[in-house]
Amino acid sequence: MNTPQSDQSNIAEMVGSRICHDLVSPLGALANGIEMLEMSFTRGSAEPAELALIRDSVACANARLKFFRLAFGQASAQSDINGAEFQTLLPHFSANARVRYHWHGPDAAPRSDIQVLALLLLCVDTALPFGGDVHIGARDGTPVKWSVQVESDRLQWNSELWRVVADQNVTDATPPPPQEVQFALLPPLLAKRNRPLSISAKEAELHLIF
Repeated sequence: MNTPQSDQSNIAEMVGSRICHDLVSPLGALANGIEMLEMSFTRGSAEPAELALIRDSVACANARLKFFRLAFGQASAQSDINGAEFQTLLPHFSANARVRYHWHGPDAAPRSDIQVLALLLLCVDTALPFGGDVHIGARDGTPVKWSVQVESDRLQWNSELWRVVADQNVTDATPPPPQEVQFALLPPLLAKRNRPLSISAKEAELHLIF
């Protein structure tokens, strides 16, 4: 069966939405099971360290799932995402606990904007293996102008991958490895939304505007 080109661009988002949707129920069941175990302890008794570890892991998994659903799932410009809620997800998706996120964005933003921002932050995360600060802001307008300021004394960014993101017409780039698939998904999404990405890089700073 031949799939129309216009539909092919949505397949990745459909797959992302399906996977995240199917994982919500088992993670919810784990959270409920932990609550039942907590209720079984008598008041004042010490909680086993193993239970605390499981609870924290499930909470982190839920936060990562919500973030990945925003990044890889289907997004509609007609629905908004609460800025404070998105901010609470930021510390969980990064593999590096030393990355600090500072939210200066609006109270609510279109889900389509948040999808681009989430994919961009996944790209940024690869440049911060030793930690750093990420400032996220937005200026009013139609559309809203988003800004991501990255600061790190040991910034490491792959110029080839970022070249593909900045130039949406690049056709000779080598496909990224699975752990960096966000670099392949972001350029067509920026083109689809007519949102060019501006990149300014220094030794210890990376400034991104879309």
